Amino acid sequence: MDARQSSIMPGCYALLSYLRQQNIPTAVVTRNCIQAAKLKIDHHCLQFNRIVSREDFPPKPAPDALLDIIQQWQLAPQNILYVGDYLYDLQAAYRANMPSCLVTNGEDLPFTDQASIVVQQLGGLMNILREQAYMLSQEHARVEV
Repeated sequence: MDARQSSIMPGCYALLSYLRQQNIPTAVVTRNCIQAAKLKIDHHCLQFNRIVSREDFPPKPAPDALLDIIQQWQLAPQNILYVGDYLYDLQAAYRANMPSCLVTNGEDLPFTDQASIVVQQLGGLMNILREQAYMLSQEHARVEV
């Protein structure tokens, strides 16, 4: 079965660990069925706050799953970053009015201009998040002084 043959994106474990340390919730929105999604997630020992599949909402590029996450987490769309590796991910994020991060895996993709952030691997996204957290902490320090 595909789920048992799947491979994890480089940097995935480190990124998820960093997000957990920062108390940032994570979700998976997949066009796959829930059974296959859970098999892949369990196979790679991953943890997410929420898993949304095609059984729950219309599949991407429909924004319904993302809109439901916004509502459940009670966050503004601009405070959620949707990370994906395909055009449908970017389209769903755009339709949900949230920023997107495209992971290219080193490929030259024709739709990179539709992403808010483009990285080759998840490690690049983790670097961006750390840098932003540092900049925010510096801003906060300047305000309090």
